[in-house]
Amino acid sequence: MPGAAIHFLSALYATRYMLPLMFAAQVIGGVMLLAGIFVPLALVILAPMVVNIIFFHMFLDPGGLPLAIVVVSFEVFLAWRHNSAFAPLFRISE
Repeated sequence: MPGAAIHFLSALYATRYMLPLMFAAQVIGGVMLLAGIFVPLALVILAPMVVNIIFFHMFLDPGGLPLAIVVVSFEVFLAWRHNSAFAPLFRISE
């Protein structure tokens, strides 16, 4: 892993910055997806982590970028399949 990536992950680990929260969100979102319950909510819970994954690999560890693209593709595919749940987010309110 490149040095910048190691420094970034070391800082997250050393400060314990959001690690329990991120772990809990990943587990809860993953279980919801696998069980097929509240899938749109699970996608919303996981979306910030998916964005972080893609940016981490784009800027700090390009070696993992292919797998990150797969993760983003799954997120986008599932969001597209459940687009009716997200449609109100893209309406201009009056």
